[in-house]
Amino acid sequence: MTKILSLAYITFKGGIRDRTIHGIVILALLLLISTPLFSAFSMRQVVPVAVDYNLSTISFIGLLLSIFAGINLITKDIDKRSIYTVISLPISRSQYLIAKFFGLVSLIFSSLIILTIFGSISIKLTSYLYPQDINSEIFWYKFFLSIFYIALKLIIITSAVFLFSSFATSTFLPLVLGFIFYFIGESTEEVKTFVEGVGKERVNPAVKVVAQFAYYIFPNLSAYDLKPHTIYGLPLDYSSLLFVFLYGIFYTAIILTLSVMIFSRREFL
Repeated sequence: MTKILSLAYITFKGGIRDRTIHGIVILALLLLISTPLFSAFSMRQVVPVAVDYNLSTISFIGLLLSIFAGINLITKDIDKRSIYTVISLPISRSQYLIAKFFGLVSLIFSSLIILTIFGSISIKLTSYLYPQDINSEIFWYKFFLSIFYIALKLIIITSAVFLFSSFATSTFLPLVLGFIFYFIGESTEEVKTFVEGVGKERVNPAVKVVAQFAYYIFPNLSAYDLKPHTIYGLPLDYSSLLFVFLYGIFYTAIILTLSVMIFSRREFL
């Protein structure tokens, strides 16, 4: 466990040394400046637009960080052949992969905290600049809960990227598969609902099978989107939230296990 924590910390420091956090701070400042300007285009729902804009931006930045940093962590060691040094050390490949994962998750969490702080300030600033907004109530508890579930979604995506990187020989394949994984995860619920409802009679049976297969294989990432509840103050179903939370942890554990199994059997030339 000590070896995993040590390597995870080194990975986290490596992300800071690569100026990842510096870039996040710059993006956070841009978020702070752009929120009041962007929200001004909505004359009567300035604050809801500000909340929506912040959550969408934070989620998008986190997605890019999860995919690109996740790919870079593994492939960089392989391309620079520093992986040979690592596997010659008294640390197993499974420990190496898990440590890299937790190091990246720590970096993502740190980035989300920075973005959330600046995002919260920008929302509060927007509500102060536009007091005439009739929908000016800010549901802070739901805002922070929404950020938490964005983080859970990013953990799942990161684990998938690690899975693809564990067998890929280039950065292109995990990059493409990472985005495909994200888009399928975001749309699988809607597609399944469509083929079983409105499009039941019009959709080819083979398409139905594919849609159902994707629904049970890929995670339902749209379940981690709490924006409607945060923006409009809709009530939360805490039993569903608990299920989604446990499902995300369980799915991540399975994907990481597969990643470790593949990476442990991989031969490096």
